[in-house]
Amino acid sequence: MPETRGIEVSRHRAGARRPVADIVAIHGFGASARVWQELFAEQGGRYRVRAVSLPGHGGRPAPQPLTLAALVDASVEKVKVPAVWLGWSLGGLVAISAAQRYPHLVRALVTVAIGPRFISAPDWPNALPPSALDAFETELGNHPEAALGRFYALQTHTRSGADAALTRRLKALALDDGPPARLALMDVLYILRDTDLRAEAAALRCPHLALLGSDDALVPGAVGDDLRRLNPNCRVEIIAGAGHVPFLSHAGLCLEHLANFLRAAGICVPGKDP
Repeated sequence: MPETRGIEVSRHRAGARRPVADIVAIHGFGASARVWQELFAEQGGRYRVRAVSLPGHGGRPAPQPLTLAALVDASVEKVKVPAVWLGWSLGGLVAISAAQRYPHLVRALVTVAIGPRFISAPDWPNALPPSALDAFETELGNHPEAALGRFYALQTHTRSGADAALTRRLKALALDDGPPARLALMDVLYILRDTDLRAEAAALRCPHLALLGSDDALVPGAVGDDLRRLNPNCRVEIIAGAGHVPFLSHAGLCLEHLANFLRAAGICVPGKDP
């Protein structure tokens, strides 16, 4: 996929007669646009994908300080037509915020392994404890390479245990365009700690699909019930046995859920997209 200022473009197959949905895909913390390569490699021209490398990731420079608004603005700068926004983890927060700030550009929203708030609170218990993020921040500051390595491993961990092969795949894709900038990572941790988009998620007017892993060590599948309470129109799919990277571990199932969701939203012609 050729790259333009941090945005990779996957073109649909020449001469394809099936309908094409435009997708803007946004990665998570410490990764890059390359993480979407495997998911869309065999999608057969169903989707035209723009995979965004966020500032400070994938070799892209970052303003200081880096804010959620800056991440959103950097993601929309090359988006010229309304699209389905697909956001994984941190990218899901970016996509929710984009839907609120730029509703004319977001036809539908797909969030993967994320709720509208990453850190737990008394009224939001199904999330990561603040102490866990604090410990990771300290480790990242002192030993960034080792901290990132453990973070990639945690994302692939499930009840079945560690998955070394999947961790290697994730790390290779995440770092293919170079390591993320250390200062950007520290700024992003503050974004993850401070961002609360529950009001925005509750007010969403576009169709919303939430894909969650039943075994996710960072964002529990139980957040699906919280999402339904926030917005009864949110479509929640729990992927059994998946951790924090279901688009890598269960790619076929993720594409199936995506296609079904887009059909139901009227974005793809029924019966044409498998």
